[in-house]
Amino acid sequence: MSRFHLFPGKHAGHSFAKLLQTLGECGEPVLLSLQPGRYLFHKNEAEICDQPVSNTVVYDGSVPHKHVGLLLDGISDLTIEGNGAELVFDGDMSAIALLRCRNIVLRNFSVDYLHPRVVEMQCTACHENEAEFELHPDSRAFIRDGKLFFVNPDGIPEPAEKWIVQCTSADGHSNKRSPFHPYAEAAESMETAPGKFKFRYSEPQNLEIGSIWQFRNPTRNENGIFLHHCENVELDHLQLYFTPGLGVIAQLCKDLNIHHHIHAPKPESGRVCAAFADCIQISSCRGKVQIADSKFSGSQDDPINVHGTYLGVKAISGNRVWLNFCHPETWGWLPFLPGDEVCFVRRSDFKRNRSYHIRTAELIDAVNVVLTLDDAVSDVAEAGNFVVENLSAYPDVSICNCIFKCYPTRGILMTSAGKCRIFNNEIRQTAHRPAIHIAADANSWYESGGVRDLEIAGNRFRFSTYTAINIDPELKIEAETPVHTNIRIHDNTFEDCSGFFLRYHSADNLVTDLPPEKISKVNLKGKQQ
Repeated sequence: MSRFHLFPGKHAGHSFAKLLQTLGECGEPVLLSLQPGRYLFHKNEAEICDQPVSNTVVYDGSVPHKHVGLLLDGISDLTIEGNGAELVFDGDMSAIALLRCRNIVLRNFSVDYLHPRVVEMQCTACHENEAEFELHPDSRAFIRDGKLFFVNPDGIPEPAEKWIVQCTSADGHSNKRSPFHPYAEAAESMETAPGKFKFRYSEPQNLEIGSIWQFRNPTRNENGIFLHHCENVELDHLQLYFTPGLGVIAQLCKDLNIHHHIHAPKPESGRVCAAFADCIQISSCRGKVQIADSKFSGSQDDPINVHGTYLGVKAISGNRVWLNFCHPETWGWLPFLPGDEVCFVRRSDFKRNRSYHIRTAELIDAVNVVLTLDDAVSDVAEAGNFVVENLSAYPDVSICNCIFKCYPTRGILMTSAGKCRIFNNEIRQTAHRPAIHIAADANSWYESGGVRDLEIAGNRFRFSTYTAINIDPELKIEAETPVHTNIRIHDNTFEDCSGFFLRYHSADNLVTDLPPEKISKVNLKGKQQ
């Protein structure tokens, strides 16, 4: 094994890029050891990456550049030992991207941003029709001509009124989306001192003093750690204090191990937001995905989302099938390999027709795909009423010994037809959403598919005011055969949970030890049966 060392510096992007050129010539496993300290990455020194990313930006005919601080492309057998190093990013940029890499270990370092893309300010006073706020030192904002502008990480002012709003309670226990926008609903705004703002309203407000308000421009143009077509990647003892876009996004990858992973604000930083959207999203992956012994706190969306991707059927001719990406934020990558098993799924009720195997798959352009199958398609009457599901692009998933708290949506979204286990986790659910959500959707997000083997055991659910576990495929008509099957729910505990422990429909072979009065079986319209 070859060993290399890297030292802290203010231009870490250049240092890494130069060293990575050397690593590619080694021809044997490499250990890159980072010396403790601060490694600063600047956007103007970043590598350019044009690879589209699932669930990020809307396709408008162009492929936006991503600016990557640390880019690994086509590298194999590399361990980066961080030794507690601090990787800090200056500008609106992605932290790390791995493209077509194998046998990679990223270990024991932190990721943070000088100016996170989520602006934070704390309510310091509220009386009658006025409220006062103080900006976090890492955020930037100003008022010009009576209008509030947030300054993005590139130093560019953006109007504040259209940014999404979220609020963390003063005690730090809840972190929820807010229909109330402290600035947009103000009749008058003023900056009383640098970083201090006063808003006047037409009616009295009752804002919690000490609550922290977060604002974000919803565009997911950059990401935290992005993995594309990688195999056997391990993320070990990473601390992600803030990530833009999707925190860790893996698409078309095989065998991913994430453990002792902290995705939460840096202690003593005074910040409450650690993730601009999801903490971890697993999209159309294979093999085994393991997420263990980790902590997730302070996200703006789901801490973990595991799903496949439905593509719409446009036309069929013999054994040739033309498909298209249906959701505007997912496009530009080929979610099929020769030999994959695929099936046609009816959009209205998710009925899976017979399966075929792929001979060839081609990405024609950013949104269109053509498949050649091993047999002529004879069981699909109207192409537009079907989507194609890749039954080979589902991982076996294990999520265990993790803590989830302070997020506004669902804790875990699980839509994988692999063998999946969710066990021994603590899920603190204060938002009015499910702690664990099992969906399937061929009409809006196009996240596939029907669960076939899932165990939910030994988890501790806390504070849920909604259904803790929700099995809810987004059907248009009642399914002839259940969408989900072989789900076992047992040995879980529920503390201060006022809602149902389980709500479900279209689930077959569902085995549970939950008390009957805490289970709600519903029909398509959500009415209890």
